[in-house]
Amino acid sequence: VMTLSPLFVKIWRIWKLVGASGIPRRTQISHMKTFLYTLPPIGIQAIILLAISVADPPRQKDSTSIDDGVLTHHVTCGHETNALFVTEIIFEGSLIVIGCFL
Repeated sequence: VMTLSPLFVKIWRIWKLVGASGIPRRTQISHMKTFLYTLPPIGIQAIILLAISVADPPRQKDSTSIDDGVLTHHVTCGHETNALFVTEIIFEGSLIVIGCFL
């Protein structure tokens, strides 16, 4: 989202400045307005991450294995469900689909 949001706003800004017909028009879009248009997708991403962190926080997972007489102990963080993965695929996928039509 941090990469796609400014790119989409830049495409929209060029489209507004040049116009769909290709004839340049005298239009001004300030840098502040452009910046403010990049914030909603980033805010949506932050809300998704916050909701998943509250609903399904990462938990410590331990695993121990013995390979060739060597004892290894691995500690990783992970989620109990695939909710974050599925939500991110849907959100990022929809942004990419939207980008294809801009």
